[in-house]
Amino acid sequence: MSDFVDREHEYAILGAVMLRGQIALDEADVQPAHFGDPVARTILDALVAIAERGEPVGDIVGLQAELERRGNLKQVGGLPALSKLVDQYATARNAGWHGRRVRELAVGRMLRQGMRDLLEAHPDELVTRAREELPPLLDGVATAALPIGQVVQNSLDAIARASLGKAPVVPTGLRPLDDKLGGGLRPQQLVVIGARPSMGKTGLLVTWAAASACAGRPVYIATLEMSAVEVVQRMLALLALVDVQAVIAGRLSHAEAQRLSDAAEAVKRAPLVIDDDVRSLGQLRARVRQWARRNAAAGNEATAWVAVDYLQLLEYEGRADNREQEISGLSRSLKRLAKDTKVPVVAAAQLNRAVETRADHKPLLADLRESGSVEQDADVVLFPFREEHYKATPQNAGRAEINVAKQRNGPTGEVSVLFRKHLAAFFNP
Repeated sequence: MSDFVDREHEYAILGAVMLRGQIALDEADVQPAHFGDPVARTILDALVAIAERGEPVGDIVGLQAELERRGNLKQVGGLPALSKLVDQYATARNAGWHGRRVRELAVGRMLRQGMRDLLEAHPDELVTRAREELPPLLDGVATAALPIGQVVQNSLDAIARASLGKAPVVPTGLRPLDDKLGGGLRPQQLVVIGARPSMGKTGLLVTWAAASACAGRPVYIATLEMSAVEVVQRMLALLALVDVQAVIAGRLSHAEAQRLSDAAEAVKRAPLVIDDDVRSLGQLRARVRQWARRNAAAGNEATAWVAVDYLQLLEYEGRADNREQEISGLSRSLKRLAKDTKVPVVAAAQLNRAVETRADHKPLLADLRESGSVEQDADVVLFPFREEHYKATPQNAGRAEINVAKQRNGPTGEVSVLFRKHLAAFFNP
């Protein structure tokens, strides 16, 4: 190490990213400006650009193409240098530790430059400038955590907003569920909807999205199972109260066609994004972060939320020895995405067949424990259940339950709602 630059740490991060892709990039938590070595900084800058486009990170061919496009390939030593990077450093796994060290060194360089600037200042300005310029630099050496006084003030502000009915919650549109959740979805929450097929996972997401669309709340739906057209058809059917199959087949009466047209105009005006092109976790992260920045710039981040349908269909780009580790990586990354973007992320999750072997067919948290760390990462776990799916009777026709099986900061238990099969959606009782 020399001059507050440690090439070994920087190249260890690059090697980890080449090995583990976006996961390692997130763990390292560094930006190109943190790197002191110009070649390493150029390579990281290219990797960050690839990640922001949602393309696979860590692919040497893609990295070579990006550097060539920028005119930097020769500067970094060409393909032989990239191959050496992979061969020599692609065993590095402690990206977080290396990242902390690189950030500390970056602050050291900033401090040194700041001290030099101060020494060049006029003596009459020296003390004043030192008081103004040194504290922010010194803060960077320590933790990024807020002082406790600021945390307390933020907490009091949140309580005050809640008392005025201005808490940053996103209602689901289902009153019994909103009552149980303390008003609705909250920023930075990971909410998991777990169910077997045909139980209503997508229906619940569409129901919530339709409520948000009508209220002008931004929603980003990543639909990996259905096309965007299919999602919109279901939303229009719900808003127009027209049978889904009739909408798909185009068998509509004049009155139904008019209601559908009115619903379509409402959805066109809604701040709604339906992305059926997303495939991988890296793509999802890049697109959601860009979407969240636009919402924040427009002042809409407090009412925005993200839906993922469904979790297991996302491609995991990190290294995992088995499917359980992949699912754990996906759920951890979605939780981090919720925290980074400060919006709720709602992910549907397919439960295993163990549910079908029970006499009552009701899902339990144990069904999620077999899906990696999903239960642990989730702030809220919901299990929609319709008894009529297994045994229809006059008593359970159109009835459904949503079991709030986990809520980190609130009560659990079942709430009763209605389900209209011809609309594939949930309603208030």
